[in-house]
Amino acid sequence: MKIKDLPEAVRADVPANHLRIEPLTGVRYLVVTENSGLILGVEAPERVWAWTDFLSGTWSREDNTFTARGIDTEDLVLSFTDEVDPVIGVILADRIDSSIVFEQSAPLGQTGWLRVFVRRNPDGTLYTQTVVAGGEGVPEAELHRLAESLEAEARSTAGMPI
Repeated sequence: MKIKDLPEAVRADVPANHLRIEPLTGVRYLVVTENSGLILGVEAPERVWAWTDFLSGTWSREDNTFTARGIDTEDLVLSFTDEVDPVIGVILADRIDSSIVFEQSAPLGQTGWLRVFVRRNPDGTLYTQTVVAGGEGVPEAELHRLAESLEAEARSTAGMPI
């Protein structure tokens, strides 16, 4: 979709550096940029997010939805119109994946895992992000030791100060 195809009230809110625009259900539009996504409604922007807020994303061809799994935020579910080009699912998953420079993971107890991501901020700087899932029964001291060790290894691999 091109800017000229949008309602006039929405056009001014589209960033110049946008990569793609797709119609969502309910007279709303998804605008994809390199570092973020935003939902534009006819009245005003409804939501803006950074790709680094999400762990992964999946496309459902059956109902034209993309679901991004949030890290410290709620999951993002985007419902597209029937006219959507399904390649948008690949584009959105790639935006999330491209914010991850490196990933280090380790099992946590019998059922959990700990992951440390080296991610890229929009300004190009790198930072680490630690995600814990499961691991019930793992002593807190062991969790902290493992997290610190994994983060140091990830930072070293990426050439970041430890």
